[in-house]
Amino acid sequence: IGDCLNLMQNGFNNIAVSFGLDVSSKLCCWMIELNFKKIYISFNNDNDKQDNRGLNSAIKNYLKLLNYFDKDLLRICLPNQNDFGDMSTEDFVKWREKMDVVKNSDQSKLVLDQARKLYKQNQISKNLMKNARLLDEKA
Repeated sequence: IGDCLNLMQNGFNNIAVSFGLDVSSKLCCWMIELNFKKIYISFNNDNDKQDNRGLNSAIKNYLKLLNYFDKDLLRICLPNQNDFGDMSTEDFVKWREKMDVVKNSDQSKLVLDQARKLYKQNQISKNLMKNARLLDEKA
């Protein structure tokens, strides 16, 4: 809730809170109903840890959302700090700039590479890995 409040105080109003690291079926249905033009997946950024759980969860949820949304609508853009509650106004300006330059063509390779890594570690299912293959231009 604190992250959501900080986002809203910094001009981000179309926010969905997952209350964890997974997009629930109810949240997914709500997003389908609203027919968004872009969906940014932004879990915590644990880049200071060996296992970036926020990035891994963003990858998993990106793959999950490919069941319902075209890949061109989905973007991963993690916060500049660990989470949005830790970000200053200046951090939000930089984050908005980062959001504007995130391109799906650049992300497809990142998501595919990370999905393969997670699959080898048994952290994602075969079904999600099938969705990852949608991103492989060679397939």
